[in-house]
Amino acid sequence: MLSDTPHSRPLPVGVYTTDPTVGARYAMEPNDYTGPTGMIGVASQQMMDERIPAASLWVSVPHYVSSPPNPKAQDALLTELETLLRVQLDHAEIPEEAVKWSSAVDQLSRQDPDIAEYIGQLEEARDAEQVEGATGDTIAAELEKFLRRQTGDDSR
Repeated sequence: MLSDTPHSRPLPVGVYTTDPTVGARYAMEPNDYTGPTGMIGVASQQMMDERIPAASLWVSVPHYVSSPPNPKAQDALLTELETLLRVQLDHAEIPEEAVKWSSAVDQLSRQDPDIAEYIGQLEEARDAEQVEGATGDTIAAELEKFLRRQTGDDSR
């Protein structure tokens, strides 16, 4: 999903469902979006109509570098999926590709002062948002997620 997220910060992943059972089981946010949609929205609606549980994961990608592939987005989605399903997926090479991707975007942005300034503004806004939204629970949850990834522990 294209957004005003800076490439130099973790890319936010949203996990949504319209099914209350799935939401409770996986601690997902309810999906109450109304507005324009694409194939995911159509498929989710069809599944809901057929009473088939469904969920979706969305990663916010910087609108100023939206062309695929985006290994940083891939890594964010796969990491979130691992956490949700409590499994280990083989994506060990993707973080290295994500670092290369970020470096390439850094290098390109330094060539255009207006873009570099814009990215700086996005970074400041994101950092302020992170500090504002930080609570003991959110910090503890992020720390637990980080430690699980480091140790390979998939228990909650």
